Amino acid sequence: MLKKKFLNLVIVLTFALSSIVSADGATIKDINTSSNYARAAIEYLAQQNVISGDKIGNFNPQKAVTRAEMVVLIAKALKLDTSNIPAAATFRDVPTNNWAFKYVEAAYREGIITGISATEFKPDVQITREEMAVIFVRALKIMDKDVKIELSNISVYSDQANISSWAKKQVEVAIEAGLMNGVSSTKFEPKKAANKEQSAVVIERLMKNKDEITAVFREQNNEENALYLALDKLVNGSFVGEMRSQGELKLTDTITNLYTKERFDMTDKQNDSYTVASYSKAIEEASNQTAAVSEYQSVTIDKKNFEKDFADNKWVQTNLNTGNVRVYAPFFDPIFEGEIISSIDMNAELLKYFSNIDVKKEGIVYISGVPATKYVMDFDVETIKNSMSEEDYVIVKAFADEVFQGKLSHRYEFYVANNTIIKQSFQFDGNLIDENTGNNINYHSYADIYYKNLGKKFVIAAPPAADIKAVN
Repeated sequence: MLKKKFLNLVIVLTFALSSIVSADGATIKDINTSSNYARAAIEYLAQQNVISGDKIGNFNPQKAVTRAEMVVLIAKALKLDTSNIPAAATFRDVPTNNWAFKYVEAAYREGIITGISATEFKPDVQITREEMAVIFVRALKIMDKDVKIELSNISVYSDQANISSWAKKQVEVAIEAGLMNGVSSTKFEPKKAANKEQSAVVIERLMKNKDEITAVFREQNNEENALYLALDKLVNGSFVGEMRSQGELKLTDTITNLYTKERFDMTDKQNDSYTVASYSKAIEEASNQTAAVSEYQSVTIDKKNFEKDFADNKWVQTNLNTGNVRVYAPFFDPIFEGEIISSIDMNAELLKYFSNIDVKKEGIVYISGVPATKYVMDFDVETIKNSMSEEDYVIVKAFADEVFQGKLSHRYEFYVANNTIIKQSFQFDGNLIDENTGNNINYHSYADIYYKNLGKKFVIAAPPAADIKAVN
């Protein structure tokens, strides 16, 4: 009998001990009610005094987490300074005597949380899984506000459309960082309330992997922003160096193979916006016709522009009020008014709408022996709307539908080395119908632009006075 009582006592004690976490941390009596996947995380957070039990020592792992509770957990996990807080409450529903006041204020100060409005936080409202993702990504500070994010991770979930637009990037990054997963292999359940054990798992991952995640994403963000920064430098910076551009427009009748073609080759050398030397050659040709060649040459210096008349090899001078904008490569694009647009205009538009555009990185390419990262933007008639205003897109789409039957493609390539674009390419392809013959016409154009000797200044001089035949 005594042996049986002793055995029963051992069983009771064993069960009791398996239901309590202490180890110099908080006591959790109901650890045995948590899911297997979350138990280790709960034990870890209890030992770190990030979580604690309720009045009777229970953690209640299946219970939904409120917004206030989540903020307290984050603040404790990151060891936020809760002493440097305002005397007056930021949110009227989290007053100074609220149990979560100092944690909410610290998290708000660090940019981890925002209110439902300027004056309300809704501390007792259950937090959703997508809200949790946003808070954790903000806490890690691993994503710039306007950075372009490819939403490849959330695309595998059948309910991705249910993720709020303001949370999509953060959910994507939370998954990419290994902080969160779907509730299953096919669903993320963004609007579902997060429970305490799910939160414990994510917080444990945050605490144990914070430095590694931050380092990886900082490197990725720098890499992903490299093109944006280089493009901004090209558009808004003061260009000094040499630019060589080559391009072509070719229209080919796919039935007769007859064609017309225009090619150009241009070189710019610029010391500043007042000192520029330019030369270009254009060649027009067509089936069964002799090619026609035309040249253009100019020098801009000391607020004077000189253009060469190749008929007599003399120069015409124009006095300028300001410096001359550098000559830039033309690109033949029929969906824009005038067909010929400039590379600088195209780059400015791409920069303006950069955060909306899908940019792909295609590895390292050597340009004149220099290793450069290749970035690509591909557009069709639907996706090109991401690179322009809605008003412009309405016009462009109507034109594309009418002339090209809605089938056209744009491809822009950028090659970046040392935070600088050293080459870029524009390409357009489409098919239209000849109004006279009804034949299908292939429209192909491209421009390749190379930037060389960047930062180098050249000897640029005005033509000799004897060679100047007129002053306008």
